[in-house]
Formats: sequence, C-alpha cells, structure tokens
Amino acid sequence: MLIEGGASGALKPIAAVQLPDGTWGALRVSADVQYRTDAIGASSRFHLVSAAGANAGQIKAAPGRVIGWQLANTTAAWKFVKLHNLASGVTAGANVFLVIPIPPNGKSEVTVEGGIAFSVGIGITVLAGAADTDTTVVAANDVVGSIMFA
Repeated sequence: MLIEGGASGALKPIAAVQLPDGTWGALRVSADVQYRTDAIGASSRFHLVSAAGANAGQIKAAPGRVIGWQLANTTAAWKFVKLHNLASGVTAGANVFLVIPIPPNGKSEVTVEGGIAFSVGIGITVLAGAADTDTTVVAANDVVGSIMFA
C-alpha cells in the first residue's frame, strides 16, 4: 500500500493494482465516505428496544439508506426485524422490503458500505414470524439494538 499526500496535507492510502494490459495503476482507498451532509459526515442511529406488539414505526419518513445494524434477540426463538420502504403508514405483514433474521439468544450485526437504498422512507416492524405476511407479535424487550441510517 502506498501513501499519497493531499492538498490539505492529509495522507490517503493508495493500493497498487495490475491492469488487464499488464501495466500498473493506483486505486485510491478513501476514508472520506460521507453518509450525511452534516459537519462530521456521520450516519444517524435508530435505537430499538421492542415493546409488546408489532413495533410498527418509522425510522425515516423520507428516502434514505440503511448503513447497518446491531440487533440482539433475548429469547429462545427466532425474531425478525422487517424494514419497509414507506414514508408513513407502516403495517405489520405488508410492504416488507428487507427481513433481518435474528437467531435465538443471538445477534445480527452488519455494516453495508454505501448503504441499502430506500426510495420512499424507512419503516420498521419487529415480529416473531419469518414470512413477509406474518403478524405474530413479540414481547417487550425481545429485540434490542440499533439501526444506522442516512
């Protein structure tokens, strides 16, 4: 790995790569990924502690990206966090866009470089059944964790 100095004097890594024609080139490895247009370029966090019920709600009521999650299941049965591509009106068992399965007494942790796009909004439900149409509710504190989004 090579190092390049930028205009600001900051060092940025560059990886040397061999091109199809046999010559060598440089591939920038950037640490400058911005998820938001705020001063620090950070993603936002949705904190989750499941209540008794379907936990239907809104993470973001506008287009956005899910950057990752850290979710734990405190029970001896599978639980499912379901994300919906909706700006409002989230209903358990309808319009499921992404299902995050969480194993019994286990966790699910994922980081997605660049994020998963939601074109309308990011809604959430937390349920006990795997099927998109399932509406089996969970108990309080069954699922805890955070979802990072931009």
